[in-house]
Amino acid sequence: MAKDSVTIAAEIGKLVSEAQPDV
Repeated sequence: MAKDSVTIAAEIGKLVSEAQPDV
């Protein structure tokens, strides 16, 4: 199930990057 973990991490990373613009 490592693949799922990677996918979840990627989605979280995308959400975080969108929520926090580059400073």
